Amino acid sequence: MSEHEYKHTYTIDISAPVHAVFEHCRDPRNMFAGHPKIHVDDATVTPEGVGTVAHVWNQTMPVTEYVTHEFVTFVPDQQIVINSHLKLLNRDLKQHVGWTWNFVPEGEGTRLNVHFENTDITWIEEVMMNTVAEKGWAHTVNGWLEHIKTEVEKESAAAQ
Repeated sequence: MSEHEYKHTYTIDISAPVHAVFEHCRDPRNMFAGHPKIHVDDATVTPEGVGTVAHVWNQTMPVTEYVTHEFVTFVPDQQIVINSHLKLLNRDLKQHVGWTWNFVPEGEGTRLNVHFENTDITWIEEVMMNTVAEKGWAHTVNGWLEHIKTEVEKESAAAQ
């Protein structure tokens, strides 16, 4: 087990009820939408949430990364925890990549907190994530969150 890791939390406020935001995000095709170089290849959404799986192509780097996301914790209107398995050049990466999506009531709306952690990485990967890659990664995740905000607020306005 490596002592090197990269962790960061991203936050956005959405003018829509928690339930609306959560229901939108229960489908990983909605969670990871909005980036021209990242797309969900396929997804299997389970009614109970746990076991939902999405296969995602990430073409933001010079080499395409294939990611399998699996919902491992699912608490309606509160939290979704995802474990991700990465493949690069048909090689399994042994890193632990996890996402915790927390849906928090904030006034009339929702605060969506997304905690990302990448552990069991090498020291050079840690240096790269904390310097070179951090800006690009923040841009990507914040782009997803902005896309979720736009879509959910549009859906909420149409429902009123």
